[in-house]
Amino acid sequence: MKFILFVLVIFTFTIGCREDILVTPDSQFSALEPGSFTVSSRPQGAEILLNNKIVNRFTPSEFTNITPGNYSVTLIREGFADTTVIFNVESGKNKIISVSLEFVN
Repeated sequence: MKFILFVLVIFTFTIGCREDILVTPDSQFSALEPGSFTVSSRPQGAEILLNNKIVNRFTPSEFTNITPGNYSVTLIREGFADTTVIFNVESGKNKIISVSLEFVN
């Protein structure tokens, strides 16, 4: 039993110390570069909800260092219809979102 344990320890140590089996990141597997987006509205000053969460920001506003993927922005301003836009942030790019809010009585 001790011999088998000894062989397993030596085998594990030998494999773990081999430099030729180290894996280096390949460009296709590396983390995506963050993107960004800018939100503006007419009229300005609409409250921004990002993915249905309050972010304490108002239009116009720029969001940087954003993980690429799908997002939603809802704009809220008194006297205007709430407006939601769904969009995709791409790696290394800035998405421009410009919304004309609809006046309601």
